[in-house]
Amino acid sequence: MKYSMLFLAMLAPVFLFADSAELPPLLVTAGRRSEERDRSPRRIEIRDELDLQLGRMPRSLPEALRETPSVMIQKTGHGQGSPYLRGWTGFRTLMMIDGVRLNNSTFRDGPNQYWSTIDTLSLRQLELVLGPGSVLYGSDAIGGTVQVFTSDPLARADAGERGRAYVRGATAERAGFTRIESVSPLGENAAAQTGVTYKNHGNLRSGDGRQPGTAYREWGADAKVAGRNPAGDRWTFAFQEYRILDAPRTHRTRDAVPFNGTDTGTDRRLDFDQGRSLIYGLWEQPEPSGPFRDLRLQISWHQQREDQIRVRETGRRDESGFQVDTPGISLQGALGDPDRTWILGTDTYYDRVSSYGRVFPDPDAPPQRQIQGPVGDEATYLTTGAFLRHLRTLAPHTVADLGLRGEYSRARVDRFRNPQTGEPDSLNSDWTSLVSSLHLRRDLTDTLQLHGGVAQGFRAPNLSDLTSLGVARSGEVELPTPSLDPETFLNYELGLRRHRGTLRGELTFWYTDARDLITRRPTGETLGGEPAVTKTNAASGHLRGVEATLEWEPHTAWRFWTAASWQTGTVDSFPGPEPVITREPFSRLMPLTVHLGARHWLREHLWTELVVTHAEKADKLSAGDRRDTQRIPPGGTPGYTVAHLRFGMEVSPGLHISLAVENLLDENYRVHGSGLNEPGRNLVLALDKRF
Repeated sequence: MKYSMLFLAMLAPVFLFADSAELPPLLVTAGRRSEERDRSPRRIEIRDELDLQLGRMPRSLPEALRETPSVMIQKTGHGQGSPYLRGWTGFRTLMMIDGVRLNNSTFRDGPNQYWSTIDTLSLRQLELVLGPGSVLYGSDAIGGTVQVFTSDPLARADAGERGRAYVRGATAERAGFTRIESVSPLGENAAAQTGVTYKNHGNLRSGDGRQPGTAYREWGADAKVAGRNPAGDRWTFAFQEYRILDAPRTHRTRDAVPFNGTDTGTDRRLDFDQGRSLIYGLWEQPEPSGPFRDLRLQISWHQQREDQIRVRETGRRDESGFQVDTPGISLQGALGDPDRTWILGTDTYYDRVSSYGRVFPDPDAPPQRQIQGPVGDEATYLTTGAFLRHLRTLAPHTVADLGLRGEYSRARVDRFRNPQTGEPDSLNSDWTSLVSSLHLRRDLTDTLQLHGGVAQGFRAPNLSDLTSLGVARSGEVELPTPSLDPETFLNYELGLRRHRGTLRGELTFWYTDARDLITRRPTGETLGGEPAVTKTNAASGHLRGVEATLEWEPHTAWRFWTAASWQTGTVDSFPGPEPVITREPFSRLMPLTVHLGARHWLREHLWTELVVTHAEKADKLSAGDRRDTQRIPPGGTPGYTVAHLRFGMEVSPGLHISLAVENLLDENYRVHGSGLNEPGRNLVLALDKRF
C-alpha cells in the first residue's frame, strides 16, 4: 500500500518537465457547450469511436470505462454492470444519451443494469465528468455524469461513407456481436442512417472454469435523420430501441460458483428482461439570433421496461416488473462575449410509471396478484429545473466558472403496499432544491494549469426510495418508505494539469461531504422468509481520494501511460436491527488501483499495446458488505494483477482488424462487489468494414 501511495505522490513533479509540442484540441460538451477539454476546470475522460470499438472493444457500455481513474466496474451479473464513480453508483450517477436523461424515478440504490441498455456499437463518443454535476444536470449527478453521443449521419455522408459492417467475437466470454449500418444522403444538406445490432453471450469461462447460468442475448435497432439549412441551423430526429433478454443474476441462484468462501444462492432461476425505446427531435442554432447564440431545443419521449422472473428453491414463481414512459423537453442558449459568457436553460422530465407483481405458489395454482411490483403502481414523478452558468475572465490567465440551479420534484403514487398495514396506500410528496458551484482555472504557464472548485449536489428521493419492494442485497428484502428528504452533497476539488508537450498528465485531489443520506436499516422482521430492511435519512459521511494520469510520447512511434487512483471514506450506518448508528467504511470502496500501458506503432496503420492493471485487496468493508456473502468473500475481495495485449491494423482503406488477448495469464479474479468472476484468458477479435 505505501509503495502505491508513493507512486501517486511522485507523479506531481514530472508535469513540470516536457517539450511544448502542440496537440489538437479535443472538444467536449460536459459544460453544456462545446469547449476544449483541457480548458475545463473539471476532471474529464473521453472515449472516441475508435477506442470504443477497435481499441478496448468493451463488451458493454460500463466496461467502456475500464482503465479510468476512480472508476470501478462492478458486475452483479454477466449482463448487469454498474460503474462506481468516485465511490457512487446506481442512482447517484447520471447517464445522458444525446442530451436526454437515461435516469428515471425507478432507478434503485446500489448497482443496477440500466447502462447496459446503451449500444456501444452505435456511439461516436463517450464523455465522463467526475464529481457532482447537479448544477447543470439536476438530481443524481453526484459521483459523475456520463454523456454518450451516437453517430452523426450528416458527417458520415459528407465523408462519403455509405455503410458499415462490424463483427466481434470473444472466447472466454463466448460472445458474438454483429452490427450492420447504412448511410443515405438526402440531397446536399441532409442524411439518414439506420443500424441493427445483435449480441449473443454464452456461459462465461472464468479463470477457474465455466460459469453456468450466465448466458443471455441482446438486440438493438436505431435510426437517425439529420440536416442543416444555409443559415447553419441543424435539426435531428432519432429513434433507438434496445432489448436485453433473460439476463441472469447468477449469484442468487444454484448456478453460482463460490469464490474464496462466498456463499451460493438458492433460487432455481432469477432472470431480467430490459427494454428501452427513445425518440427525440433536436434543433440547434449555433449562430447568433438576437442576443442569444448556441440555441438548443430538444423534445424527447423515453420508455424503459423491466421484467423479472424468480423461481425460488421451493418452486414458487414470482413475476414482477414496471414500465416508465418519460416525455421530456430542454431548452438552452448562451449570450455575452468570450470574456463574459452566460449559459442558461431549463429542462423538464415527467415519468408515468406502471408496476406489477404476481406470485405462483405452485405450477398448477392461479397467480396471486400483488399490490405493487418493484415500485409503486400508477405513479408519476415530475422534475423541472432551471440553470445558469457564467464564465468570466478575472485576469489574463484566470477564469471563473460559476453555476446555479433550482429544481422542483414531485412524486405521486396511487398504489403501494403500506409496510405497517400491508394494505394499499397512496402518497403525494414534493421537494425543492437550490445548488451552486464555483470553479477556477489558472494558467501558470502555456502548458501548466491549476484548477479547483467547490460544487454542491443533491438527489431528491425517487420512487425506488419511497416505494421499493423487492430484493436488495444478498438475502434482504427492501420495504417501502414513503417519508424521505433529499440528500445533499458538497465537493471540493484541486487539480494540476499539464496539457501539452511530449509529457502530459493530471493530478487531482477531491473530497465529498454527504449529508442526509438515505440508508437501509434492518427492521428485525422477515418477509417471505428473508430479512426486511427499510430506509431513513439518517446517514452522513465523506469520501476523499486522489487521481493521477500521465502520458509520455518520447517518439512518434511510442506512447507510455499510467493512471492511478486511491480513495477512502466513512459513513453512518445501521449494522443491525437496533436503532444504533455506527461509523463505518463506505460500501464497496474501490481499492487502490494502478494501470500501466505502452503502445507501439510498428508502422502507420499497425499498432500493439500492453496494459497491466493492479488492484489491491478490498478489505474496508461495511456491515452491508459483510452481510453480502454471495458477492464479497469473508475478509474482503482479494487483490489481483492482470495483463491485456492488444493489436490493431488497417488492412485496407475502410477495413480495420483488432485483436486482443485479455487476462493474458488466465488470472482468476473478481472486481470488488461483483456477483461473478471476470473472464479468464480471452481472445477477442473485431473486424470493422466501412464502405
